[in-house]
Amino acid sequence: MPAKRSNGIETAKKILNVAIKELEDSGPSRFNLDRVIENAEVSRSSLYHHYGSRDGLIIAVELHRLETTLIASDHEIRQMLTSLSSPQEAWQIIELGIHSSATQQQRIVRAQRFASFAASEHAPALKESLQKLQVRAAEEFSETLRLARDRGFIDPVEPIEGTAHFIQSFLLGRMLVDIINEETTDQQWHEAAMTSLQALLRPRL
Repeated sequence: MPAKRSNGIETAKKILNVAIKELEDSGPSRFNLDRVIENAEVSRSSLYHHYGSRDGLIIAVELHRLETTLIASDHEIRQMLTSLSSPQEAWQIIELGIHSSATQQQRIVRAQRFASFAASEHAPALKESLQKLQVRAAEEFSETLRLARDRGFIDPVEPIEGTAHFIQSFLLGRMLVDIINEETTDQQWHEAAMTSLQALLRPRL
């Protein structure tokens, strides 16, 4: 790796680590960019180069938290799969997960991710963080699907990796339903999602 790129990555990490503490200590409303610059010992131009703006930096911190949450959640589901004894139980877990995507917390998570996509257009470090998050999340989810397949719970039509990316994409795309914010539309999406997943994953019910 070229020295210039390596130094840039280290600078971005240093800024992010200081920003994590600043956000924990002060919260979003009192997040002080000057304090981050001083404690990270970087220039304002360097911070803006990597994260685009104050909001871009806050989003990067939220992405870091999201990554921790996503990976922990996937590990939890994987542990649950190892304790299940039938495809019916596994399918109930999947349906529960789809149903939980309608919660306010999940709506906020989707909105934050879309905001981060927009901010990343002018923030190299944020864009790189998004790419790494998606790669790791897809890898972790692929492992979960592979475990379900190996245990005889599902028999996916398509390769595991492509299936993982597709499912993550259509769950994130649920934000279009969030915007409508109607119970009937939520229910229709849920039914269509379960039908699609059943055709794609072929649970051995």
